[in-house]
Amino acid sequence: MKMSYIRRLEAVVISILLLTLPLTGLIASATEANEKYPLISVPGIMHADIHADANNPDSEVVWPPSTDSILDLVEDCIPALTEFSVTGDWNTLGDKISPLAYSFFESSLSDPDGKITNGSGVCFEYPDKESLDINPDSVFKYDWRADPIDTAANLDSYINYILENTGAEKVALSCHSLGGIIVLSYLSLYGYDKIDAIAFNTTAIYGASYVGNLLSGDIEISNESLFAFLDFVTEGTANKDLLNRIFDMLECAGLGKLVENLGTTILAELSDKLLPEVVIPLFGKWLTIWALVPDEKIDEAMKYTFENFIPEDAEGRDELRANIENYNTLVRKNKPETLRLADEHCKIGVISRYGFSSIPATSQWQFISDGVLDSSSTSFGATFALYGATLSEDVINNTSPEYISPDETVDASTCLFPDKTWFIRNGKHNNGYQDLTTLINTILYDSEELTVDTYEEFPRFMVYDFESDSFIPDTGEEASGKTGFLAFVEKIKAFIADFFKKFRILFGIE
Repeated sequence: MKMSYIRRLEAVVISILLLTLPLTGLIASATEANEKYPLISVPGIMHADIHADANNPDSEVVWPPSTDSILDLVEDCIPALTEFSVTGDWNTLGDKISPLAYSFFESSLSDPDGKITNGSGVCFEYPDKESLDINPDSVFKYDWRADPIDTAANLDSYINYILENTGAEKVALSCHSLGGIIVLSYLSLYGYDKIDAIAFNTTAIYGASYVGNLLSGDIEISNESLFAFLDFVTEGTANKDLLNRIFDMLECAGLGKLVENLGTTILAELSDKLLPEVVIPLFGKWLTIWALVPDEKIDEAMKYTFENFIPEDAEGRDELRANIENYNTLVRKNKPETLRLADEHCKIGVISRYGFSSIPATSQWQFISDGVLDSSSTSFGATFALYGATLSEDVINNTSPEYISPDETVDASTCLFPDKTWFIRNGKHNNGYQDLTTLINTILYDSEELTVDTYEEFPRFMVYDFESDSFIPDTGEEASGKTGFLAFVEKIKAFIADFFKKFRILFGIE
């Protein structure tokens, strides 16, 4: 009896070991590599607070604005808004609100030349050696307003510090969003000798279309873009289907068109004040914003902004242009070559999330994105259909099937690294999924360089499954049909749409 019990126990233990062996191997491999190659994470824009004194974490936080300061701004604007409600005078409203808005953001401004010399910034203390002995992984914090060239120099100093205090020969890098631009700048200026592996996790290396469009004067709000963006906002919520149907009913009632008209009117009436007096002095002089302009839009954006909003005799104008051009020369123009060299010298992997429309502020809102960055950019060149559409039959029929996503919205063959790029459908830009962490660690620490064919659990096309909170292979299938209460909501939606249609006909409203 005793021997039988022991054998059953052995069988259970062996079964557990067999089931967990692949995962154990991954973890062991990661642990072994991690001891040799410390991980430095380079996060995105606004990853840390901006303090009035970068050397004093107890100093005032100047970004993000506090709730109290926002409420104070609203209170300060009330007299001007009250007056406007009576007079309808947009010019007077702009004259009174613009200086209030500028004062609100003033402590976050860069110098006129784009540099930052007022002592503000992100408070970042290097970890001490004792903590690195326990856990060599760390996050590189930086002033996300600053010149990427300067931040790359700071990253180089930090890498040297980590190598010196851990005894490692190289480090591994994981970068996200704007962090990709910082890593690209580092590679362009300091090379690859200190880097073993890089995970490009949804990075802004190839820019964001809406940034280029906004700095080129392409500002547009539409009914369609607003409601498409609501799909991004509600994705992953427990009541997504219900909320979307409520939004559909509101759209049928004309709310979206009302917001579109209001937004268009505000832009037309106030942009001449807010753009040169608030928006450009704030965002137009953050050098990272210029690094976010897509390559194909940089000349147009610089021409439009400098000719319309930065007078020729403005303080720091020539220096600002020179600093933007410095990034263009040292980093932007060599982008593909720099990335290909990284592929030759390091293990790399690219992760792109997609499934949503772009920011609803420009004419290119239909570009598929992760809710923040265009997915064609984060994938280093994949071909995407427009939001709500599929790829053309010509593309589908003339592309090897393994590169076409199951939902027929992505052609991965045009990526810079088509076999080292993973696509996560319904993955939002800033969400930190557990499976994403596992994928990044596997890219960085697997014994061999990873491709989309290496592991069945990490194929080229995956989808984020909200119910299981995990990445699963993408089959292109959607959720089951509508039943019960949601079906009833559909009937209500149809009734409201029909009612308002008859109402408009009755009163001759277009």
